[in-house]
Amino acid sequence: MQFSERMAHIKPSATLTINAKALELKSQGVDVTSLAIGEPNSPPPAHVCDAAKQAIDEGFPRYTAVPGIPPLREAIAGYFKRAYGVDVAPDCTIASNGGKQSLYNLFAALLAAVYAETMARVRRCPAMPYLVIAILPMLPGAGVYYTMSLGLEGKTMEAVAKGLETLGIAGSLAVGILLVSTVFRLVTWRGEKAGKRA
Repeated sequence: MQFSERMAHIKPSATLTINAKALELKSQGVDVTSLAIGEPNSPPPAHVCDAAKQAIDEGFPRYTAVPGIPPLREAIAGYFKRAYGVDVAPDCTIASNGGKQSLYNLFAALLAAVYAETMARVRRCPAMPYLVIAILPMLPGAGVYYTMSLGLEGKTMEAVAKGLETLGIAGSLAVGILLVSTVFRLVTWRGEKAGKRA
């Protein structure tokens, strides 16, 4: 069976790779503080385990609404009120499976908006340059993982250099996107203005 070309480019999770390296170093007696995965050092509280068991016993193991069940979202909103003094409406909260899902949803929503606006403005121009620009901001994330990996290996100076390089890339991309977006808007505006004169 022949798989799509995209499958050939899928790589192992950098987060889990770094975590495996941290566990390996710990097994060798190295004192490591792993920042790879957001897994607590302690087991879930007893009342959380009891609530999960109770839900299963009461026949609740079914699909739920994508943003979370209403009682959970109300509890999240209440937590923000108690912990931070911020009034958050329950319908403005989302219960996700973890940080990666939330970040994916965020980037997907933002990039989709950029893509839609770009395509609406570029109907008479090639779309590929603008698609590349929309994808570029995702690249610095790899630099963050490499920085952490170098730090775990004890290569402090290399980790610092890689971190600074990643920050530079992120800043350059942000400025570049801003400049390209501004120039594109100016060119589009002038073209529309010239069209109206004609």
